Amino acid sequence: MPRKKTNVNLYELNQCVFYKCYSKKKLAEILKITLRELKNTSWNANTSYYQFSQKKKGTDELRKITAPDKELKKVQSTIYSFLRRIKKPEWVISSTLKKSYLSNALYHKKSNYFYKTDIKKFYDNCHRDRVYRFFKDKMKTSSDVAKILTDLTTNENIPTGCPSSQLIAYFAYEDMFNNIKIIADKYKCIMTLYVDDIVFSNADKFNYRALIREVENEVRHFDHSLKKSKTKYYTGEKGAPITGVIVKNNLLYVPNSNRKSILDSFSLAKGINKISEKEFKSLRGKVNAARLIEKNHFNGINSYLKKNNP
Repeated sequence: MPRKKTNVNLYELNQCVFYKCYSKKKLAEILKITLRELKNTSWNANTSYYQFSQKKKGTDELRKITAPDKELKKVQSTIYSFLRRIKKPEWVISSTLKKSYLSNALYHKKSNYFYKTDIKKFYDNCHRDRVYRFFKDKMKTSSDVAKILTDLTTNENIPTGCPSSQLIAYFAYEDMFNNIKIIADKYKCIMTLYVDDIVFSNADKFNYRALIREVENEVRHFDHSLKKSKTKYYTGEKGAPITGVIVKNNLLYVPNSNRKSILDSFSLAKGINKISEKEFKSLRGKVNAARLIEKNHFNGINSYLKKNNP
């Protein structure tokens, strides 16, 4: 029997279980651990991480990942499960139920002019103090509860490899993102946010240089800066890459790099050496993702994969 889909009810921030949580005992109950486990986990949180590197998508550049151990990850996952149900503005795409990288591109489908940027080393420059202030001032928890929640979700900053990090970073800097949205509205632009990736677009030309100057000034107020190499202007005729999707002439396309990767993997799959089951599943995943963007694409490869499923 297929698993039945369950609807997750969203709520306002003041309906979250953390709202006005004043006692450590209550917090432990919310997180489904004992008070002693809560204290031990929060006290030892700084020593509960390990690091590794992985390649950034589409490049040979390495990204350092700071991930929690099993015990801390479980607690962070519980925190995430409650925070993800808080209603967010429709332009916030990341960590939003029923939204994905494809949703991000779809928001800009009818636009002809695009300006993209992202925040330089966003997680590295997300301060613990702002996370604490989110729990203390917006969630209105007691000081000790706010400190414990901050200890559980941050290290020296917001770690990159934690299940709670995307949402914690958004809520800690929600005021900054709201102010950027006000700037976008001033220039009559559509705006979306995907973690630290911000896209502005319009059906008509807009003064993107003036817009980005205002955005840069805004992020500086929050001790952030924009990544110059990722701050670029695009037109719909040439195509704009938006979270792994090309938006061109009001249509969505699979990036050429993804097409090449699929074709190269498929050639190996049909070759003498074949490919492993893991590589086969990876190829199937890439084809399925491509067909979400262009529905009738890779029909032949898709049929082959179905017939030759290991």
